[in-house]
Amino acid sequence: MENKKDIYNLWVQYTTKNDESYFREFIERFVSIWKSQLPVDFERDDLPLWHEVRPDSGPHLGRLPDELLPAIGKFIIIARDSSENGTLDDEQIRQIAVLVDCLVIVCRHFDNILAIIKYEYKSNLIAILANTFKECMTHQQVSPEVVHLFRSFSQFLEV
Repeated sequence: MENKKDIYNLWVQYTTKNDESYFREFIERFVSIWKSQLPVDFERDDLPLWHEVRPDSGPHLGRLPDELLPAIGKFIIIARDSSENGTLDDEQIRQIAVLVDCLVIVCRHFDNILAIIKYEYKSNLIAILANTFKECMTHQQVSPEVVHLFRSFSQFLEV
């Protein structure tokens, strides 16, 4: 497993160079590490019931980069604009889903939920999902990335 400090170096690179690729890599690795430690697959049979989940099982915001939530919000807004001005490709949809996965993981520490509620993630994500759904209906096909996005969003609503 990767060292958590290694991925925080990606965050430093992102904030220093303002390069989106470092942000994306940070989010990918962060989600990968935490998915290996938390039961976040809502389709598993051995998933704990809601009242059995420890309120501090996820990462506390105080131990995460200060600008993580605003950065996630920024990229969700950019994705919303892109979805309103054209079709998102599968890679863009996958990246949005990973951002939502990150939010689900952060919400697994219940103290973080109030901070996350203050951002307009849900309204922007609903707009993205509505536009994506329209595209799927137009083309009469749904990619695995779209399924991932809708599943991640439903999990986000559950936490």
